[in-house]
Parts: sequence; C-alpha cells; structure tokens
Amino acid sequence: MKKIFVFALLLLTGCSFPIIPLNYSAGSTKIVDGSFKIGEFEYTPMKSHLLMPNVVKIGVLWKPTFDKNIDKYFKDALFVESRYMGVDVNSSNTVVSGKINTMSGESAGGDINFNMDVSYMVKIDGKECYNKPHKSTSEVVSPDTITNSMDKATRLNIEKVFSDSEFINCISVKK
Repeated sequence: MKKIFVFALLLLTGCSFPIIPLNYSAGSTKIVDGSFKIGEFEYTPMKSHLLMPNVVKIGVLWKPTFDKNIDKYFKDALFVESRYMGVDVNSSNTVVSGKINTMSGESAGGDINFNMDVSYMVKIDGKECYNKPHKSTSEVVSPDTITNSMDKATRLNIEKVFSDSEFINCISVKK
C-alpha cells in the first residue's frame, strides 16, 4: 500500500528539478560607438514546439527550467552588454532583432559544451542593413555552473556580432 501511495504521489507531482534563476552579468572588454534599439528576439526551438520558452536542452535527457524565458534572457543580455560596451540603446532609428536558433548543451566526454546560434537582423528606418547568424560555444565543467556557461556563450556570441564590421557599420549610422 505504501508503494502505491509513493508511486501515486510521484505520478501526481512529477519528478522535477528546481527552477534555476537566470540573470546575465556583463563582462565584455570591447568598446563600441553606436546606437540602436533592441527589438524582439525569437527563441525558435520554442516556436517549433520542441521546448518550452524557459527550457534549454542539455544532452539527451536533461532539460533545465529557468525562471526567465530564453528570448527575454537574451534580449536583456544584449541590452546590458551593449550598454557596458558604450552603445546608446535608447534612442535610434536602428533596430537590432533576431532569432535564437540554438541554445543547448552537448556532452563531449565528461564535459558539456554549451552552444548558441543567433541570427541578428539590423534595420534602419525599416530597411534591412544586416542579417547574419553567429555561433558560439562555451564549456560547462559541472551542472551547477550552467548559468555561468550560458552567460559565457551569450557574451561570446554578442562579442562576435560586435566584431563584425558590417554590423558596426549599420549601428554606427547616425541620422
């Protein structure tokens, strides 16, 4: 009887992991002169119904749940990192938006590589100026550092787009 009760309890409550807090902290050493507004970023794994909006896939079985949707996390990270680099993110006719195509972890031996693929689009007065994907990878040594690894992969991805001269030309246009 006790086994049936425990099984029923697990069935009703589910075996779940705690929700992981997700807060980005800037750390880039780049300095950039430019201005833009941050538009929407779409988390495409969620749009294709593969994952919930606040879940990433790590390996085959682990899908940690975060307290913030991935698109909101990335948009906040881009805002914070851009301001940290010196970009004016409040007043501009230039809008940076995009799609988060991949944000996942893969097992590589004993470690986990955290991968990001983000397609950035820049529009000036509604006309497309830039549209390119950028990929980044960071290594997770243990699961308790997943948010640090997400931050690192996010920072690397944002730094890649800020290292692209075409992107810089688009955000540097003043009108």
